[in-house]
Amino acid sequence: MDNRNMFQFVPTEDGELVLFIYAREGEADRPLARLLPEKKTIEFYRSGEDAFELKPIDNSIFANLETKKNLLVCEILPAEHENEVEICNSYVAEITK
Repeated sequence: MDNRNMFQFVPTEDGELVLFIYAREGEADRPLARLLPEKKTIEFYRSGEDAFELKPIDNSIFANLETKKNLLVCEILPAEHENEVEICNSYVAEITK
């Protein structure tokens, strides 16, 4: 299975959302999360050369994102122990509609 397309939104204690994706090669350059409400999908642009879709997005997550301007993104690597991850990169992506 290709884990590159797996993702998870995790809420913080203050009601923000953090997007976790598997690490990719290269640096993020002007990351952008473009919301597509009609499809309940997000076009995620990590850089000009690295774009992919996040779908399906739960209605409550999508509604939360529609009220935000930015999204914290954490890229992860598998850790030594099962069910653990290592954050190797984090950045803020602009949210557009």
